[in-house]
Amino acid sequence: SPLELAILMKTTSANISQQLRLLELGGLVKSEKTANSEKGKPRLLYSLSQGSAFRIMASPGSAEKKLLPLTPSRKFLLMVIMQIDEKKQQEVLEAFFRLQPSLGQITAITYGADTLTVVAPEKSHESLKKILSGTKTRLSLPEEFRKKRASEIILYNPLENGVE
Repeated sequence: SPLELAILMKTTSANISQQLRLLELGGLVKSEKTANSEKGKPRLLYSLSQGSAFRIMASPGSAEKKLLPLTPSRKFLLMVIMQIDEKKQQEVLEAFFRLQPSLGQITAITYGADTLTVVAPEKSHESLKKILSGTKTRLSLPEEFRKKRASEIILYNPLENGVE
C-alpha cells in the first residue's frame, strides 16, 4: 500500500501515491480497489501488472535502453546470465536453444548442482532425449519437479507468467 511504501521510503503517502499513479499510467503497476473504509487502511492495493525486464546496453560509441515484457524465454536467458556460473552458461544456453522448438512439451527447466534438468511428461521423454543427446541434461517428471530441492533455480516455467 502507499502508506507502507511511504514509511519505508521516509516520504509522504501523497508522494508515493502520485508515483504509483505514474507507474500505473506507464503500465508497470496495476491497482485494485478494496472495500476498506477504515481510517489508515489502504483503499487501493498496487501490484506489478506483468513481469518486465529493463535492458541497458552501454559500450564505447553506443548506449541503448529498453523496457521489455518478461516472457518465459527472456526470463530464462536473464536467469542464466545472472544466476549461473559463467563457465556453465554456454552449455545451458545451447541446451535451451536446442529445446526451443519443443518448449510446448516442457513443464519446467531447472538448474542445480551443475546439472540442467528438463521437466516433462513421460510421453515427451523419448523425443527430448534425441534433442538433448550429447548434453549433460537430465530429464525429470512433473511429480519430481513439485519436490524440487531448495538449491535448484527455476529457469523456465511457462505457467508462472502465462504461456508464451
